Formats: sequence, structure tokens, C-alpha cells
Amino acid sequence: MSTAASPAVSWKTTLREHRFVSETCDINRLLAEVKHLAAQLTEDASDLVSYSRGLDSWESLSEQVGRINEHIDEAGRTFQRIAEIRLAASPLQASTIEHVSPLLNRIAGATARLIHAIDENPKRLFMGEYRELIEKNSDLASQFAALIGAFVDFGGYMQKRPGSGSHQ
Repeated sequence: MSTAASPAVSWKTTLREHRFVSETCDINRLLAEVKHLAAQLTEDASDLVSYSRGLDSWESLSEQVGRINEHIDEAGRTFQRIAEIRLAASPLQASTIEHVSPLLNRIAGATARLIHAIDENPKRLFMGEYRELIEKNSDLASQFAALIGAFVDFGGYMQKRPGSGSHQ
């Protein structure tokens, strides 16, 4: 009887391992998506800084903040999908999620303050305090892109190195 139970246990274990590897690979793919979004976000935030230094209208600034907000929302939705399968995360992936998520929240908060500033008094966006908000947003976006990029690139390196059976 013990020999008949053994293949079933082995099959279930293999299925669980396969699911774990699959979800770990999904996390890698989702983190790579966030890396791509972070690059777009950084570019948009940098453009916003340029717009704020020029003579562009507040409408141009508002449109750019809207694009930034869309990228933040998309990254947030991606992180939500990651959270759903987080239990399968490797230690490196868990560390990435732990470090990157709070920074994404800070960018979202800074962007919300920019949106509020536009709603409250759009003509003041070219004044010093609003430029500081815009530059802070750009700095946070750059930090976010650098951090997620470093983690994703390192995870890719760890996966490809010889002898690594790891699914970081």
C-alpha cells in the first residue's frame, strides 16, 4: 500500500513545484513590466521638469502629469498582481517587492499632490514651490527606475549564471 501512495504524493509534489516555478517566473515577468513602466515614468517626469522650466502652458503640464499618473496606476496594478502570487517569490523577488513598493507609493503621493496643485490653482504651477514638487517627482521616478532596474537586472544575471538552477 505504501508504494501506491508514493506516486500520488510525488505527483502532487511535482505539481506544486511546477506551480511554484511558474509563479516565480510570472513574478520575474511582472517585475520586468514594472521596470519598463519605471523607465517611461522617468522619461515623463523628466519631460515635466523641462516643461516647468519653459513657457509651456499649465495645460501641457497637466497632460504630462496625467501620463505620469497613468504609468503609476499601471505599475500599481502590476504590483497588485504580484501581491496575489507573492508567496511563490524567491528571496530576491521578495526583497525587490519589499524595497520597490514603498517608493512607488511615495511617487503616487507626490503625483497626487501635483494633481491637487493643478486643480487648486493651475496658473501657479510655474512658481517655485510647484517646481519643487515637479522636481521631487522626477527624482523619485529616477530612484524608482534605478532600484527596480538594479533588482531586475541582478535577478536576470542570477538566472543566467552557469550552474544556477534558481528561478530568481
